Amino acid sequence: MGSAVIGLVGALLGGAFTLLGAALSERRQARRDDRKWRREQRMSAYDGALRHLLRAANLRSEFAGGRGAAVLKQEHQREWFDDLVEAQFWLHAATRHCDAAQLDRLTGAALLLDSHVALLNTAERFDGKDFSILQILRQCIDTVTDCARLDGGERGTARAVRPEPPGPPPPGLPFSGYSQIPMGNPPPQINLGGAGPVE
Repeated sequence: MGSAVIGLVGALLGGAFTLLGAALSERRQARRDDRKWRREQRMSAYDGALRHLLRAANLRSEFAGGRGAAVLKQEHQREWFDDLVEAQFWLHAATRHCDAAQLDRLTGAALLLDSHVALLNTAERFDGKDFSILQILRQCIDTVTDCARLDGGERGTARAVRPEPPGPPPPGLPFSGYSQIPMGNPPPQINLGGAGPVE
């Protein structure tokens, strides 16, 4: 009888340890799945933000005249504004999924982009505006790229050297980083090169 009780207790303990092991294993797997999902969401948000920031910064209809002015014609303006809105969306998505160490920088970039896009959408004319949307987009691109690299696990590697902000164009280059975006009456085109409006 004593051996039967010992056998029963051993079986119960064995079953309990098996259940405990299975529960712990399932919990670890759930944590791994959650970390993987969060990492995928974070990288997806960074990818979307970068894709649309780069598209908005580099979309051109043509380079006008001999002065090298970059122009965005009216038929491409909707696509350009769509990219700005998509960049805003994905930048805000990145703030929801980023590591806590990157939150302040990404939030600052999102607010910077939001405020300047709002200025573009509410002003009547921006022939002589006080900012360059291209410079704002470049700032956001730099911030998102750096945060994505840090969030991607490259914490122990050497940091890339950030280039100095662009100064005045060298002699012979007629355009700077400033853009001219006339608003109000539907413009036939947007001059993104800073060489003045193209007629």
